[in-house]
Amino acid sequence: MKVLALTPFTTTGPGFRRATPDDLLARVRASDAQLVVLPGYSPGITPTPEQLKAAVPPGCTVFVETAPESEGPGKAVAKPPSKRAGEPFNPCLPYLVTCDGITAIPSQLFARSPDRSQIEALRDTLKERTYEIAGKRFTFVLCGEINGFDATGGLKHGREAPDGIVINPAHTPMGRWHLLDAKMSALSRRNGMAVHVTNNTLKHPTGASTDVRVYQRGTRVPDRDKNDHSAWCTFEAS
Repeated sequence: MKVLALTPFTTTGPGFRRATPDDLLARVRASDAQLVVLPGYSPGITPTPEQLKAAVPPGCTVFVETAPESEGPGKAVAKPPSKRAGEPFNPCLPYLVTCDGITAIPSQLFARSPDRSQIEALRDTLKERTYEIAGKRFTFVLCGEINGFDATGGLKHGREAPDGIVINPAHTPMGRWHLLDAKMSALSRRNGMAVHVTNNTLKHPTGASTDVRVYQRGTRVPDRDKNDHSAWCTFEAS
């Protein structure tokens, strides 16, 4: 089966521009992938589940998030979950969308380094976020939840790790890639593949290398296509 991981640019400059919901909807309509992964919710850029339901081709599933519930449905002023210490955690609302319906899935549990009880909650939640799509099992690890995994690709504190291909949609570019690269590589060795995709918020987004990354059996797939408003990877899930 084919997977498309798509990252929109959120800035405008010489030779590139901020993506719009219509840009992402057009890419979804034109795709022949069985799974399309959008990054975490970005105000004014991320299409709504209802828009995607009308656009997605038959046989395709799209991951998408909407604004946090307390901000109100579809409000463009909503912000992604806070990562700052002491601020309340208010997760976005994730969905899997097909042309036949919109399915809510469990929201992100934490954004920073988790304690033992959060790891246990993540273990249980990931079972609920593991889905079979076109004959392959996928586990959705949302944004900072990737911090719950260790360098071997297992969950911290020795908890049972998911057995699906790990899909890690994030809201903004992550740092410490010397650690995250090893972690994603290890996850792909465990489950065949691992995928990370985020909104590209950089001032010069076209030359980025960490907005969308795909790993297959321990090796990063180097191919990354782009146009003036987005970058993406299209690949066969193994």
